[in-house]
Amino acid sequence: MANLAIIKLAGSQHLVYPGDILKVNKLEIDEGTEFQPEIILSTDNGNISLNSGNVVAQVIKHTKDKKMYIVKFRAKSRYRRKKGHRQHVSIVKILSINNETSENNQQK
Repeated sequence: MANLAIIKLAGSQHLVYPGDILKVNKLEIDEGTEFQPEIILSTDNGNISLNSGNVVAQVIKHTKDKKMYIVKFRAKSRYRRKKGHRQHVSIVKILSINNETSENNQQK
């Protein structure tokens, strides 16, 4: 059985497996740096543990997400507004969960 974990990262919770790549709100961690996110739940060969375990993640790069458009419109008054926004995000790769790497993970 593959190890999995629920981690809290950048203000949201994510269900992750070894080798997963996440797009999260921008982190204040340099690119290429490995870190350990806060763990809510993790499994190790079927044993479930709360608030404990070992998850290692790496920031691959910082970038901007795709553009989202905000449109305002009022009928019969010639009022139209269009505004765009690009969120700053970090691309994060989960390297291992409880010392199981993605190379060891055959089943998801």
